[in-house]
Amino acid sequence: MLLLCAPLSACRPPEAASGAGSVQNPPGVRVSLELPNPPAVGPAEVLVYVLDGSEGVSEAQVTVTGNMTHAGMEPVIAEAQELEPGLYSVPDFDLNMAGDWLLTAEVTLPDGARASADRPISVPGG
Repeated sequence: MLLLCAPLSACRPPEAASGAGSVQNPPGVRVSLELPNPPAVGPAEVLVYVLDGSEGVSEAQVTVTGNMTHAGMEPVIAEAQELEPGLYSVPDFDLNMAGDWLLTAEVTLPDGARASADRPISVPGG
């Protein structure tokens, strides 16, 4: 039985397998990820929204990580740049392979508090 279940655990996204990505967002802080265009293999714009209540947060450090949901792939990691208060962008995030991905935005707020959000996406084959 154990030998049958072991391969299944290798198919989980790295965050699920390791317990990472379990940041408790501070009260009132919301983080979300958006792809303005349909996902496709190659560079893609990733937008990250960081709000504290209804106000956009300025001067946060935002990192976007993309992990494929099968074992053996290196994660894609990129720093986002602030476009305006509460809106951060990675203009050329490298979706380098078709398949299922989990995008994670990790945010360090100006006061040092941390927040995060996940978004699963599917990149169609070409």
